Amino acid sequence: MASGSTVAYGLPYPLQTDSVNVASDVQDLATAVEAELLLKAPLASPSLTGTPIAPTAATDTSTTQIATTQFVINQGYIKESDTSSIYAPLISPALTGTPTAPTAALGTDTTQIATTEFIQNELANFVTLPNQLGNSGKFLTTNGTDALWETIQITDVDTLETIIFTDLPLFYSPKNLSTTTSATSYTLALTNAAGVVEMSNGGTLTIPTNASVAFPIGAQIVVLQTGASQVTLSGAVGVTVNGTPGLKLRAQWSSATLIKRSENVWVALGDLSA
Repeated sequence: MASGSTVAYGLPYPLQTDSVNVASDVQDLATAVEAELLLKAPLASPSLTGTPIAPTAATDTSTTQIATTQFVINQGYIKESDTSSIYAPLISPALTGTPTAPTAALGTDTTQIATTEFIQNELANFVTLPNQLGNSGKFLTTNGTDALWETIQITDVDTLETIIFTDLPLFYSPKNLSTTTSATSYTLALTNAAGVVEMSNGGTLTIPTNASVAFPIGAQIVVLQTGASQVTLSGAVGVTVNGTPGLKLRAQWSSATLIKRSENVWVALGDLSA
C-alpha cells in the first residue's frame, strides 16, 4: 500500500466510517511505546544520581529488598556516637565490684573468660609440689595478694593454659626441699617430687607406674641412705630404671637422684653400686 493511502477501520469492508493515515499512526504508536519503555527500569543496573528513595521494609525483614537508611536505624545499628544504654559499648568497660561469668569445663581452650572457679579446678588437676612455692603446695591463693593470681584472675582460657604449663616455673624458683623419712621399704608418692626420701633401714625404694602416680616428665627425687643397710632402687612392673654400675646405694650416706625421662622410664644418678 502506498504511503499516504487510507484504510477503513471499525466496520467490515466495504463500509468505511473512519480512516487514518497509516504512516502517521505507526509513528505515533512507536513514539508512545518508546515513552512507555523509558518509564521502565533498564535491565542493567543504572548509575544513580541525586538521592534515590525506596520503600522502607519492616524491622527484621530478611529479603533481597533494598534496605533504606531508615531500615538500618530501626534495626538497631550501633552508632559510634550513640551513648544510649541500649547499645553495646565499643570498648571494654572498667569493671567494678565482683563481675561474674559462666565457668568453662575443664580443659576448655577458647577465648572465654576464665573464672576463678575454672582456675582452681584446672590447678587441682595440675601437679603440685609441696613447700616448693612456700604456700602449702598450692600455686595460687585466693586472698588477692598473690601477684600471679591477680595477673590471671581475668583472662582467657587459652592464655591461662600457657601460664599454667609454661610460665609458672619462671615465677618461682625452687625453695627448701621437703623430706620424707622411712624405716622400711617405700613406694614413691606424688608429694615426693622435688624432695628428699631418707631411708634409715635399707629396703627397696619403688618407683610406681605413670598410670598409678603421674609424675611430670623431668621430675627429680633425691634418695638418701641414712642407715648401714643398703637401699635398692627398683621400678614397679612396667617401669624401667637405668643406672650404673647398679641400682643400690653404695653405703651409709650415699645418695642418688631419680629423674623421670619419659612416661615409665627413669634414670638414677649418684653414689651407686651393683
